[in-house]
Amino acid sequence: MKNWHCVLIFCCVLILAAACDKNPSGPDDNAATLNDAEKMALDLINIAGWEAALPEALKKYKPQAIPSFKREVLTGNVVHYSFLVKNGSGTHDLVGIHRVVKEQKAGQPIKTAKNLFLQHGDSKDFTGMFLNGVRTPHIADDFGIAIFLAQNDIDVWGIDQNWALVPASVTDFSFMKDWGMDNQVRNLRLAVEIARKARTFSDCGDKALNLSGYSSGVMTGYALLNEEAKLANDKRMVGGWIPVDCLFKCNDQPTREVWSAVYQSYKEKVTAGEYAEVQLFPLAGQAVRDDPDGASVLIEGFTNMQVALFFGAAQVLDPLTFHYFAGVMESDFPVDFQYLGKEACFDFFIDSVPYETHQFMVDYCATISGAIEVPWDDHLGLITVPVFNVAASGGMGDLTTYTTTLLGSTDVQNLVVRLHAAGEEVIDFGHIDLFMADNAEALVWRPILTWLQAH
Repeated sequence: MKNWHCVLIFCCVLILAAACDKNPSGPDDNAATLNDAEKMALDLINIAGWEAALPEALKKYKPQAIPSFKREVLTGNVVHYSFLVKNGSGTHDLVGIHRVVKEQKAGQPIKTAKNLFLQHGDSKDFTGMFLNGVRTPHIADDFGIAIFLAQNDIDVWGIDQNWALVPASVTDFSFMKDWGMDNQVRNLRLAVEIARKARTFSDCGDKALNLSGYSSGVMTGYALLNEEAKLANDKRMVGGWIPVDCLFKCNDQPTREVWSAVYQSYKEKVTAGEYAEVQLFPLAGQAVRDDPDGASVLIEGFTNMQVALFFGAAQVLDPLTFHYFAGVMESDFPVDFQYLGKEACFDFFIDSVPYETHQFMVDYCATISGAIEVPWDDHLGLITVPVFNVAASGGMGDLTTYTTTLLGSTDVQNLVVRLHAAGEEVIDFGHIDLFMADNAEALVWRPILTWLQAH
């Protein structure tokens, strides 16, 4: 009997070995060895039709459908790919991912090592912030930093956070209750990893990507870098960092007090069960477009034009000199803008998202103000990536440089765009001027391009 057992075992071993030779990756076509980002990158490559340079094992993966995909020509041979991915089981657990890139022929992006991944800030999505002319009547179709960089052979990627995709028709925001900093970082890491894997699989190199966060996107970017600082180098997705015009940590007490008050305000809203904020930009923009001289429903006693100009160029975080656009002032009230036309500004307002999550505002205001201890700043000294900090004198300006002094990075550059004399910050180049002003390309976009070309 023992001999028969040996024969049977030996035969089983031979059968299993033969099966493994025929299908070494198992019955799931190697899918079990891929993480979600790798699968989504392969799904994207498949639906976009990009040329791929895949190892044999990955060629066995069976691509899946993705929720949404679009390709549009922006100008010349620069195109915009956009698609959605799921990052959770809920109806609104969607993340938008974008790629703006030059094509060598239709449907085939150029292969370039130069890259940048863009994270938008409050009130906006990727297209509204970085492709300003795509959905707007009074801004040139080819205007936007993403187009400018792509025309100069940068492979530009970006994200729509899940709250930026919530339709205006939604009225129950309970699903946003926990959409704070952790939600943002999780979405951003997934999106950056998809971009990196898609570039790797399509023969653009496998290096970590350059990341830029704008406005509150700076908060998300720093939080991701803080998280990655604990990881081994080969697990990190970000290789260079361009924060644009926002604080992360602050050593100026009056400024911290401003953000502490904002933190307390949003904290009370969340405690009261209010999880989303209606964005004022589109309301103010549409009102001034429809009836400029009509009475505003947003600020009593003002016309729609006055409210739009106030939102655009006044000190919205008084007593800080921070403002969105550099204004032309009469009796300390804005009557025009210095570096772009009114209609372009109103387009920018209208082309904004309807809602934003309160919990994210709670988390990022707490981080800036130090109102409570947060986990997103525990490892800043371990961050060693090259940094190019960009700011506007009439935005967050010199206050943005403090966080860079807390990092372990040795390659740190600062650019604060300043067009007025010291003490005139209240009318100097503004927060949104960095991406919308007529002179933004020369003052901001080109220095960013130069930095990317050197890194």
